[in-house]
Amino acid sequence: MKKKNILIFGAGGLIGKEIIKSTNLNNQFNMIGLDIKTKSSSKIIKVNTLNYNTLKKKIIKINKKCGKIYGCVNLTFPPVLQRKNPPHINSKIFSKEISNHICSYFNTTQILCDYFVKNKIKGKIINFSSIYGTTIPRFEIYKNTGMNLPLQYSISKHSIITLSKYFSKFYLKNKININTVSPGGVINKQNKLFLKNYKKFCSTGMLKKSDLNGAIEFLLSDSSKNIFGHNLIVDDGFTL
Repeated sequence: MKKKNILIFGAGGLIGKEIIKSTNLNNQFNMIGLDIKTKSSSKIIKVNTLNYNTLKKKIIKINKKCGKIYGCVNLTFPPVLQRKNPPHINSKIFSKEISNHICSYFNTTQILCDYFVKNKIKGKIINFSSIYGTTIPRFEIYKNTGMNLPLQYSISKHSIITLSKYFSKFYLKNKININTVSPGGVINKQNKLFLKNYKKFCSTGMLKKSDLNGAIEFLLSDSSKNIFGHNLIVDDGFTL
């Protein structure tokens, strides 16, 4: 049986690389990696998700080369341009960051929903949000660490959940499963004090990159066929 084609946007990032190399996922699906940068792997297709027309053409091209597309995982994350706290946030940079982040998810979701409807495919879309798209940051864990959680990050992640629910309800009759995954913090060379502070609110601590593979596998599978507009939190209990 031929494996279904699944697009992985942000395949060159921290979590994207882990998904692309996952044995379980590769055994079930044909994972097609896309990213704005292709230095991390020659197999990743270069695409800018902020350019609507270019993205649409790229998806058509992949369809012609690889066959029908049955789903996507969107992990795109535009660069953080400022990490200032109120009242020192630059409003123009603030607006640009939010626009870039949300438009990337809007473009991929709208284009693929239209593609699924035209090709009569019961597609799967997984948009990545964050625990900080579901709750206000725990500011105390950042104290004396030299780190912070930018306001624009939290707002963008909240918006991705709403965007996904909106599209899910709009395309409900077309049986397109559009859901979000909200991971907790993922280990990535954070300093020891931050890791210690973070662990106080968890069962074990920050997630390993591979801890998210199971959620993705489930939401791409037929087992999730009745799940629409859900936000699956994977955070080791951090938000409880």
